[in-house]
Amino acid sequence: LILGQYNAQNQLVYKARVTLGLRTGDFAQVKQVPQVETSPMDVSMPSAAPGTIWLAPQLVCTVYFLHKTPA
Repeated sequence: LILGQYNAQNQLVYKARVTLGLRTGDFAQVKQVPQVETSPMDVSMPSAAPGTIWLAPQLVCTVYFLHKTPA
């Protein structure tokens, strides 16, 4: 998942990628969100992987991590 956060100007800004910790029920919820043709990020972000499926920014989550890397 590619995550974004709204800034003070109400722009969706890239924050991180999440690759682990998703449960089957999480994927079922994600699959119900409408897809969009292009990235919903308002501020530039690192290039997305080929085959990335963009979703309308509707879901809210809290991310916990053991450590944060520059990547």
